[in-house]
Amino acid sequence: MGREGYRVFSEGEIAGLSMKNRLMRSGTYEGAMTREGKFTPRMGEMYRRLAEGGSGIIVTGIMSVSREGVSMSRQTVIYDDRLVSEIAPIADTVHRYGDGCKVVAQMAHAGRQVFLENRKGKCLGPSAVPCPILKRKPRALSTEEIRVVVRLFADGI
Repeated sequence: MGREGYRVFSEGEIAGLSMKNRLMRSGTYEGAMTREGKFTPRMGEMYRRLAEGGSGIIVTGIMSVSREGVSMSRQTVIYDDRLVSEIAPIADTVHRYGDGCKVVAQMAHAGRQVFLENRKGKCLGPSAVPCPILKRKPRALSTEEIRVVVRLFADGI
């Protein structure tokens, strides 16, 4: 039996989003944007190669919804409408080279997992419980600040 008989290569659907097959590239951190959040040729090449690989869906790397929620430098950011033009080439590239491949944005807020070399991000959390990975204690957000973060995700859609 050839691969064409496997279900993974058949069409599928997730929450109303149709896909050409059931292969999905999971989200990651690319570190391929500029420090200012600008698109780079390296980012374009990465997504071209991913799209040509045949996946039905590509989930982008983390895209921060706020300046304070940026985890690492050179991360994709979407906290300002002026940055839409910097992420548009990701979708354009995937659609051009992916033969029906879909692209899904992985919106994020680093919370307490902000790396020290990142000067934009702030170590924040719903409580002051230290991050077991980075061993840093976040500043606890107020209820209103939590509402603001929730709103940033909604605004990013």
